[in-house]
Amino acid sequence: MGASAEGEGAKVAAREPGSEAPLMVTKLSPPLDATAPLWARLARVLRRLVEGLYHHDGLSAAPAMAFHFFLSLFPLLVVVGWIVGKIARSRGVEVLVDAAFAAAPQAFATIGKRELERLAATDLSAAPLALVGFMWLASSGVHGMMDAFERALAVPKRRPYWKKRAIAITFVLAGLVALAFVAFASVGLESVAAAIPPSAPLVSQGPAGSSLVEAARDVGERVRLSFDHVLALSCFFGLAVSGVAVFYRFAVETSSVRRRVWPGATLAIVLWLVISWAFGAYVSSLGQYTLYYGSLAAVAVVLVWLWLTSLALLVGAELNAQLEGTRI
Repeated sequence: MGASAEGEGAKVAAREPGSEAPLMVTKLSPPLDATAPLWARLARVLRRLVEGLYHHDGLSAAPAMAFHFFLSLFPLLVVVGWIVGKIARSRGVEVLVDAAFAAAPQAFATIGKRELERLAATDLSAAPLALVGFMWLASSGVHGMMDAFERALAVPKRRPYWKKRAIAITFVLAGLVALAFVAFASVGLESVAAAIPPSAPLVSQGPAGSSLVEAARDVGERVRLSFDHVLALSCFFGLAVSGVAVFYRFAVETSSVRRRVWPGATLAIVLWLVISWAFGAYVSSLGQYTLYYGSLAAVAVVLVWLWLTSLALLVGAELNAQLEGTRI
């Protein structure tokens, strides 16, 4: 009996101070000490993350989260299209939505942009109702994520339903504000870049001098655009990591351990960016979704991408849980 209790995946009882209910904690593979090779320690960290996701239903929670997020996309497009149509007709839809779809698969970005252009050109009287529907569906996905985080952190006393729903709605609203900030910041960067005058000629006129000036201007333009692109991506990355870290911090209510949020938030965003790029490249080059799904290919692509996104967020939460010491 003692040997079985010490095996991997065994359950041991634990208590949080001030709690009467025993807490079941999953026993994962023990971490290696600092004397082990680096590759072995990294492999053990990866193994513990997979074990944690498996034992705490992360692989089951990710599809449910993806489904709720997918359902919320339709009312979200109505709301965003209405907003764009009201305040951004003069600039065009593309300027505002390019930043929002930058990391999404091409199939999702194409459909989203086309629908936003169509919705922005119409007068939508159903936008308030669509906003309510979006808030409820999107908060359902966030609510499910909070439940998964509570399992990952082994919280013995969970928040009541109404409180978690209110927190989920608050985070959805904060996400909309952050998305609007990124979109309008990208518009501001483009306006500033367009206001910069071209460089003055650096050499005398003439055939050779003209070619040299054009080459210098081309290099300068490329450098300026690269700098603007890097600056926009850096702002987006910092905002995304900060937002996920705040969500990790307040999604679960526990005072038994010192909270760790930044490592998991950074891992989640980096993993999400890598997954989005790799999945987008796969869909555009190797994937045959149209062959298997026909007209539903875009829907399948979006669902898989949202599932991978949800899984990346759960991986970050699991890493924080292990760093906090709630994984024995």
